[in-house]
This record gives sequence, C-alpha cells and structure tokens, in this order.
Amino acid sequence: FNVNARNIKIGFLDDGKIFFDYLQEKENWDELRLAMSKFLEVPEDQLNIHLQIVDDEAVESHNFKTTVDMHEDAEKKLKEEQKDLLLENKYIKDAQNLFQSKIDKIVLNNDK
Repeated sequence: FNVNARNIKIGFLDDGKIFFDYLQEKENWDELRLAMSKFLEVPEDQLNIHLQIVDDEAVESHNFKTTVDMHEDAEKKLKEEQKDLLLENKYIKDAQNLFQSKIDKIVLNNDK
C-alpha cells in the first residue's frame, strides 16, 4: 500500500488474488474509490488508484510486507526484547554466577 495524496498503489500477493479480483468488479471498485476519496479528503475525480499483483521478485526488491508479516515481525521483536530483558535480570545473572552456567534457551508463551 503506497499513498501519495492523489496516487494510490495497492499491491496483492499471488495468494491474495481473490481480493484483487473482487476489487476489480465495477461495484466494488466504485465503493473503494468513494471510500478512499472520503478518507483522504480528495475529490474522487482527482484520485488515481492502481491495483496490481506483486510477484516474488518485486516482493524481495521492494521489501513488500503484508499486514500479517508486519504483525509477525512486531511479535518476534517483542519476544526478543523480553528474552533480552530476562537475560539482563539481576537475579538471573546472580544464578548464572552461582551455578557457573549460562542460560541456553528461553521459552516464552508457546515458543518451542
């Protein structure tokens, strides 16, 4: 999804082709244009929307991420921060010194 005030590009991965096809239908296309026009506060006739299927090559070159990918990345980052916080905990460090060992693995929630 890329917005430049009046120019909007919306990309779909191959597995999202059904949504691409859905938005290509006239009634849905008109509804999309109206919704984007209202949201961006731009007259509908000045709005240029382009829908496209994004191939694997473009995904790699443009670092294209779906909302699911972004959510997974954020979740992964949060878990890494939690693990780092645990490793820096005073009591964990004291226990490692006491037993002369290091923590090999940290399991958070349903991680395996």
